[in-house]
Amino acid sequence: FKERLYGAPVSAAPNDYQTKERAVRICENTYAVGDSVGMCRFTTKLFNSPSLPGFEQFAPQLSNVTGLDFTEDDLSAIGLNIIGVERLINHRLGVRRKDDTLPERWFNEPIKAGPYAGEKIDRAEFDAMLSRFYEIANLTDEGIPKSPWRETLERTLDNA
Repeated sequence: FKERLYGAPVSAAPNDYQTKERAVRICENTYAVGDSVGMCRFTTKLFNSPSLPGFEQFAPQLSNVTGLDFTEDDLSAIGLNIIGVERLINHRLGVRRKDDTLPERWFNEPIKAGPYAGEKIDRAEFDAMLSRFYEIANLTDEGIPKSPWRETLERTLDNA
């Protein structure tokens, strides 16, 4: 089931670091497109529920409104470009890999209750996962789009 959602297997265990980068990559694209069509993230597919609206619902809605046809792959590429432009803007504002993180307490304070009591985010595992995410997202080690994609996005950004 998770493979159908994310295009490849993703572990459902919240404390498993392997494969989570895939889920984040797909969710970023979906949320970027959802944001663009005015959809609340809390009512968008994936992390919240597999039965909420996603690309397969956005495509016909956009066609109805604009008269343009979009495939799910088109929308995924659009989402990726939106995230790329956001990362370029953030980079111009000084945001770097060191800022692409979680609240410090998640690394230092263990969970106090429930089945994962005593656990906390492992900083080395998180960093390795971030590197894998950057790789599948076509980002540099500092989290900005790699060339030649970056040059294409920069032209778009400079002409906006």
